[in-house]
Amino acid sequence: MKKGLLSALVLSAMLLPLASFAEGEKMCSRVGSKLIKRQAITGGKIANGTIQPDDFSDGAITLDKLVGFLPVPLFVLSVGNQRDIFDNGDLKLTAKCSNDGSKDQATVLVSSVTDGAIVQGYSDFLNITSASPEFNRYLHYVEANTAALGHDPARRFHAIGPDGSVVQSSLYVAVNVRGAAGCHFGGVLHYTPAA
Repeated sequence: MKKGLLSALVLSAMLLPLASFAEGEKMCSRVGSKLIKRQAITGGKIANGTIQPDDFSDGAITLDKLVGFLPVPLFVLSVGNQRDIFDNGDLKLTAKCSNDGSKDQATVLVSSVTDGAIVQGYSDFLNITSASPEFNRYLHYVEANTAALGHDPARRFHAIGPDGSVVQSSLYVAVNVRGAAGCHFGGVLHYTPAA
């Protein structure tokens, strides 16, 4: 075998894996979310803390694309404060901490921008409107004498939006846990978008 031909064969054998690697790089760069089978990646396959709220900021992942369990990490509100814990653009759940002068109150309220939402929870109400009073919109409600413990174990309640979307709530709601003043919220929501 000629020396030049042998050198060319050796060089080709050395470059072939590099060419395959480069083609693999191109293939990997073409893999997009459209090629991942629906529901192939579940919460159990994602390491805790991997996805952060900022990951949703570019609009690529929106609530209407999520189906399933949405954790609500434990948080505490002081009297007079509130915080939205769910909002799909139509249905909204808001945690609220208040005191009526003698009782501390922790509530999760349902509101809707479109009339016709349904609440089955602490309040059972079939037509939530923008003018509905708070007591008709309670998904969870706990009260206790000021500074005393009061809690609502994680019972399952739900709200149905006028569009047919459903939010099921398994939230823990309490006031003044272990002597810590304020309203305590946490648990899990389950979201099913409208069909």
